[in-house]
Amino acid sequence: MKLLFENWRNHLNEADYFKGSKFGDDQGRTFSVEKVNAFAKENEDKYLEKSFDLDKVKHELKYWEEQADKLGKEESTRRMEKTDTSYPILVIREDGHLSVADGLNRLKKMISIEKKDKADVYILPKEDILLQNELEYKSF
Repeated sequence: MKLLFENWRNHLNEADYFKGSKFGDDQGRTFSVEKVNAFAKENEDKYLEKSFDLDKVKHELKYWEEQADKLGKEESTRRMEKTDTSYPILVIREDGHLSVADGLNRLKKMISIEKKDKADVYILPKEDILLQNELEYKSF
């Protein structure tokens, strides 16, 4: 059974593997990474920051380390090394604080392996996500 699971997992691409991913806030609300990312992409002119200074979000790598401790360093490192860093990281701004909602593996790879200090990121104010959610009358 284990071998079957490993072979099945090897056939998934990264986008399928994380399909259905969510992130949450302190008020217990959850948001679909796919929907928020699509909203950011549709409004790229407003939210895309090219050559963003990664030092401003590298504090978020503590969460990558915590997840690596839970999942296992070997598996976490494999995922991180396999990730495609050509896609912008999704960052949420709330009360002046920046949080990575999607892209911790990309951030880790860019900083640790590719030695980058700048990258393209989507930065969305949380209030914009909440407003869009209300306008669409559906769960983001």
